[in-house]
Amino acid sequence: MASFRKRGKTWQYRINYYDENGKRNPIEKGGFRTKAEAKVEADRIEYELGIGVNVNKAEQLFVDYYKHWIHTYKIGFYSKDTDNYYLNAVGLIEKYFPGKKLKEIKKDDYQKFLNEYAENDGDMRAKETVRKTHTKISAAIRDAIANGYIVHDPTYKIKIRGKEGAKDSEKYLDEEESILLLNELLNGIKTTYASRYMLILQLATGMRISEVMALQFKDFNFLHNYVDINKSWDYKETLDFVPTKNRETRVVTVDKKTMSIMKEFYDFQLSKKIADSKQRVFAVDGEVPGVPAINKALRRACKRAGVEEVTSHAMRHTHASILLLNGVSLAYISKRLGHKDITITANTYSHVLKELEARSEKESADVFYNIYR
Repeated sequence: MASFRKRGKTWQYRINYYDENGKRNPIEKGGFRTKAEAKVEADRIEYELGIGVNVNKAEQLFVDYYKHWIHTYKIGFYSKDTDNYYLNAVGLIEKYFPGKKLKEIKKDDYQKFLNEYAENDGDMRAKETVRKTHTKISAAIRDAIANGYIVHDPTYKIKIRGKEGAKDSEKYLDEEESILLLNELLNGIKTTYASRYMLILQLATGMRISEVMALQFKDFNFLHNYVDINKSWDYKETLDFVPTKNRETRVVTVDKKTMSIMKEFYDFQLSKKIADSKQRVFAVDGEVPGVPAINKALRRACKRAGVEEVTSHAMRHTHASILLLNGVSLAYISKRLGHKDITITANTYSHVLKELEARSEKESADVFYNIYR
């Protein structure tokens, strides 16, 4: 039960409660103009205590809670890029919510933050960038609610602003364009053109470019036509092997034509007197081509093929999109790509699924039309 007293010209309340360890703790707050205002606030605190809210946790600074959350649940579990995304979010919280306690974050505050972040001092950010940042922060707030630290979700039904543009996953080539590109990658190919071989393999498997860069001789099985994907190459910082993005390994089957093309390069690399010390298949004179060099080779091939210029990441999305449009199950594609779960695959390729839905709608109608004799 709250007690109230007047101190000078303002009122304050005091609530005694017992924490999870059975220790008695007081909650006090003053500065209210009237007793009625103090009572409204005290009633809210007592209600939250009654439904199990951990008011002590709610009192911590938002940025302190977020730091603890990412280091408990996120940092070190995924890729270095993902880690950096969460660490960058810490800086945003420090900038836009200075001195704010976890319990003090309101929906208006959060919407204002996203709006200003999107506007970026007049240089509007891409909508997808704003959405990713929102996702990284809102997940922590939802966990705070699940843990009983706060009651209301200030990120619920928030509006995302920013420049419209194609998502990375929407940048892909269709099957006809892929044939044109593949022909150009093969046209005049030499065993010294490592970038071309890497792009062909990426198109045929949907591998991440970091996974292709990490492939060792032992990872190829030419007898049964598959590639064992068990690591990535950190080309940004450590320049060494690291776990795959979701720390899962997978075996990906590859068509015989692609494997025969890879065998030519594989045998050439294996026969060289100076081998890469890490036994990486695509290392030329000890160095695997970097992403800029790979993308440069791809842009040139796209230009010669007369198709839209894309980056190597689009090869992964092209692979997945072609499989989807040719009737391969979403569950299998998710496993083949190394996604954490099928929901990620469905969200990433929602644009392709919509196209399939429209196609299936007509096919379904035709099925029942043909029942009539």
